[in-house]
Amino acid sequence: MPYIGLSGVSPAKAFGWGSYQVTGDLGAMIALQSITTGFNGVTEVVFRNIPQTYTHLQIRAFCRNSSSYTPYDVDNIDMTFNGDTGNNYSSHRLSGNGTSPSSGNTLPRGNLQIGVCPFSNSLANSFGSNIIDILDYASTSKTKVARSFWGFNFNGNSSGAGQDGGVGIMSGVWNNTAAITQIRLVSGTYNTYAQNTSIALYGIKGV
Repeated sequence: MPYIGLSGVSPAKAFGWGSYQVTGDLGAMIALQSITTGFNGVTEVVFRNIPQTYTHLQIRAFCRNSSSYTPYDVDNIDMTFNGDTGNNYSSHRLSGNGTSPSSGNTLPRGNLQIGVCPFSNSLANSFGSNIIDILDYASTSKTKVARSFWGFNFNGNSSGAGQDGGVGIMSGVWNNTAAITQIRLVSGTYNTYAQNTSIALYGIKGV
């Protein structure tokens, strides 16, 4: 049994050597809101009135862009919190395509670059997979940090800059201590989501 730190509980009982038992769904993920686009051209996905009763949030985005763009195959997912579009976001990226790694960062800007969506000129019906964690979102004493894991694959059929596939991680900060009550996600600054894009928000319970 893994160790669980419990205030006021002896180590023996925490390890299960005594009669104490941990009950409930600590650490559970609870589905809060989700959307699947029924047509091309959806400009944004917005989660509003987010409950403040969880420890962290997670977004799972399976997305594609309905616009084409050359010479690139994939666009960013841009995220903002609470309607803030001021220059209060910055992020870092580390990615690889099976040949060479790359890295980069964004200066303070009006949104957080946190994932990827293939453009419509990429392999037909290909989508990007993204898992985005937003930590301590309800805190009013911390600036907000997000991180993402993402990947895409075009099965050797790249139409843009030779990006047949890739995986990466991103991290970013919103320089604000306000609790997050709204999250807006767009596929790039001037582009839109394709049909069958699916984005879901989960609350993560914790100790």
